[in-house]
Amino acid sequence: ISDSLLFIAFGVFFIICADRVEVLAPKDAYVTIKDHKDKFPEEIKCRLINPCKTNIGRITKQILERINNEIMIRLNLAQLKNTSSAINWFKNIKNKQDKYLIQIDLVDYYPSVTETLLKKAIEFAETVTTIKPLEKDLINHARLSVLYHNDEVWMKSTGLFDVTMGSYDGAQVTDLVGLMLLDKMRKSFPEISFALYRDDGLGHHKRMNAQKLEKLKQKLRNFFEQFDLEITVATGLTKVDFLDVTFDILNNTYQPYRKPNDTPLYINKDSNHPAHIIKNTPKAINKRLSEISSTKHLFNESKGIYQNALTNSGHNFTLNYEPNAQETVPAHRPPPPPTQPPESPAQPNHTPPPPPSRHKTTPRQSNDNNEHAQPLRRSQRLRAPNPQHPTQPTAPPPDPQTPRPPPRHPTPPLTQREPHTSQPQNNNTPTQPRRSRRLREKRSHTSSQTTTITTEQTVTTNSSDHTPTDPITTPITASQSNQTPTPSNQPENQSQKKKNKSKKNIIWYNPPFNLALKTKFGQLFLKLLDKHFPVNHPLYPVMNRTKCKISYSCSPSLQAIINNHNKKILQKRKPKPPTKPCNCRNPANCPIPNKLCRTQSVIYKAQINNANYWGLSSGEIKSRIVSHRQTFREKHKEKSTALSSYIWSKNLNRNSENEIFEPKINWSIERKSPTYKPGSKNCELCLNEKFFIISNINNPHTINKKTDIAVTCMHRRPHYLNAVESKT
Repeated sequence: ISDSLLFIAFGVFFIICADRVEVLAPKDAYVTIKDHKDKFPEEIKCRLINPCKTNIGRITKQILERINNEIMIRLNLAQLKNTSSAINWFKNIKNKQDKYLIQIDLVDYYPSVTETLLKKAIEFAETVTTIKPLEKDLINHARLSVLYHNDEVWMKSTGLFDVTMGSYDGAQVTDLVGLMLLDKMRKSFPEISFALYRDDGLGHHKRMNAQKLEKLKQKLRNFFEQFDLEITVATGLTKVDFLDVTFDILNNTYQPYRKPNDTPLYINKDSNHPAHIIKNTPKAINKRLSEISSTKHLFNESKGIYQNALTNSGHNFTLNYEPNAQETVPAHRPPPPPTQPPESPAQPNHTPPPPPSRHKTTPRQSNDNNEHAQPLRRSQRLRAPNPQHPTQPTAPPPDPQTPRPPPRHPTPPLTQREPHTSQPQNNNTPTQPRRSRRLREKRSHTSSQTTTITTEQTVTTNSSDHTPTDPITTPITASQSNQTPTPSNQPENQSQKKKNKSKKNIIWYNPPFNLALKTKFGQLFLKLLDKHFPVNHPLYPVMNRTKCKISYSCSPSLQAIINNHNKKILQKRKPKPPTKPCNCRNPANCPIPNKLCRTQSVIYKAQINNANYWGLSSGEIKSRIVSHRQTFREKHKEKSTALSSYIWSKNLNRNSENEIFEPKINWSIERKSPTYKPGSKNCELCLNEKFFIISNINNPHTINKKTDIAVTCMHRRPHYLNAVESKT
């Protein structure tokens, strides 16, 4: 099996990504028990999780996401991604009182996706979007998988093809097949509107009698049988448990749902987590429950189990219903009341006053009959012309037939203006735009002569218009052209800014968080950035406070530590191979004490004239010492290591007659550590070497340099595909 897998894996793909993709990690598979099923424990069902997955799946995951998004958008298929999309789908159902819900569950969906079914899904996708031949080869190659258990390799009886749960692109493959099923179901069952999330389907249709419902069930089973898929169908439903929500189509409501034997558990208030995580955990739970609850009554019915879990975790927080934003805040604020002439009676304003604004705004001028005048919105203030700042109540508005004269004096500087007054002003006098915006617009209008001429012509044409002036729609005059843009140019400027806005490439540093650390680590880290990367540094555009951020990462929880410990115990332990005996010609001159010169994967220490050097050896330490001795004798290898540079610079390898000899060095083993294995995140051997160097870097007798800490791990290279291919 291993030879067949290697032959397929190293066909053409090692040419593309052989220097970046690792070989399969030999991780043991495991099963999880479905203890929430109705017939448990009489009928036990489980799911197989295979952590042994090819890294080609990282590439195909992005390819499949692109294909799925294009199909879903172009064909307008209801493929659900999360609970929010399911709620939106439920809200869009019209005439719910005349509808029934239908629920479908695909039995063993992942292992039921065969090579033939995936081929049909890819052919269906090619009719909608473009798929390159190389992309199809990568998708098919990522489906090849094996199973490891007790150091044995297993495969399915049908071959190496498998869609495993736990692979990088397993969910995307099932989504692609689901899109094909949704499209064909829409054509075969036009009376049903289906939505699909992985292996769970939900639909609605008009009400029908029991006989028609039974025929519909049989048609659905026959439809999925042609794809070699087995389903369970429930029709004629008014209430359905879907994901973590219960939908009630009869009452048009939805509320939270949890599977049986699923008790929520949250982090304790005194847990070793950052303060913002502990503080925001109850708020996040409260927000989540409010989002999946349609009414306050249903929220209060479902919050009991969550409130008890928070109380047991030490949180002093009471869950309260927060209405959704679209239910409490209108999508668009109502328009302001129209401006009335002074002699006409004002129309009653039934719009409640808005909450107080954070910005200091001058209230709009109101008539005597309009007591509830609202302050201008910020978008209206920015589009409005720039008026004078009055210090006294303004006179009544002039006759509409009289053209408005230009202001005699320019806008006074910001330091000479009078403070904002709450005295009533004219409706045609909005607030002053921000100073930064006026300066930007002044520069833009000064540089554009064509815009100024066009504006003057517009003012001349509209000056004889016999309509009431409006601060929002009145064109600006030539004297105001240096202050604010025209309303027609405003959306274009805003859209242009949005188009030109690009995402910032931010480098994140995530140190582990611990309550025992009293040092302000984040503050010191930012000060180091300012110190070592000043403005004139060539790396300042990349290493600065704007491009480099710090965010703490959480340490493993106690449950995770216990699970890892139990996993190590339950695994079949291999007997450690004994250390090979010393094979030196003269055992008395063995460089390592206790004749351990053939020990592998160690951190060693070399001491010469009270100076210390730390290094690592993945193989036998004796071979590493032989390499060091060679650098002491040959001049062209003087710069090979920090130890050899130190010895050559101090002339410790030359006698009084200037002859080269081998200096006396005391070698010792500091620690044994495992090397990097495929699938693991870190190399313990390299990390331990860096730990010893950092711990003694300030010691003047340390030979190692600071640059030794930045050396990348060299033990990953033998596990890349190109290294394995060269061996075969």
